[in-house]
Amino acid sequence: GWDLRADAPVPWARAPKWNRTPEQNVPVLSGTYAVLLHRDGTTLRSTIRVNADRRLVPTDRDEQRGHAYLTGLYAQLSQIDEALNVLDNLRLQLPARAKTIEGTAGDAVLVTRLRSLSAQSDDIERTLTSQPDNSQDNDFLEDMPRERLMTLIGSASRSTPTNEQLREAAAIARETNAALDRYRAFIASEI
Repeated sequence: GWDLRADAPVPWARAPKWNRTPEQNVPVLSGTYAVLLHRDGTTLRSTIRVNADRRLVPTDRDEQRGHAYLTGLYAQLSQIDEALNVLDNLRLQLPARAKTIEGTAGDAVLVTRLRSLSAQSDDIERTLTSQPDNSQDNDFLEDMPRERLMTLIGSASRSTPTNEQLREAAAIARETNAALDRYRAFIASEI
């Protein structure tokens, strides 16, 4: 069944299960939705009405602001996790490729280059996440944009975000955009 929530963001495949994605996805806005069921060449159509819980979202405007805020946070998280998935693939492929050509005549320069690219990839990853392996790591590692986003998503409601939440979201967005710009430049020019 449908849980009245949007699709989940792209998960970071290497993250421990407890840190892969937020526990719940963005709730859909109140309104009427078409429901289609395709089975055995037949399509059944119906509608479903989603009502706002006015205890959580006093007005339609509050609901729209909360939805836009949450949707933006989840979109940022997806961008980070897409980049982390690519960087994880590079982490595996670059050293493996260096190892296969190491020791062959004339390939010392290429091996050095592959190791340099691997180190650059690791550096970029550290600008996006502190890479916690367990929940206790959150107490000791500096929170990077991904961890800060996960915290902000966990504290968000379905209604208008607070000014403090908006300030933190803007600060995270600046850090995320700078890290992702560096990532995109690295992929475009080096990979």
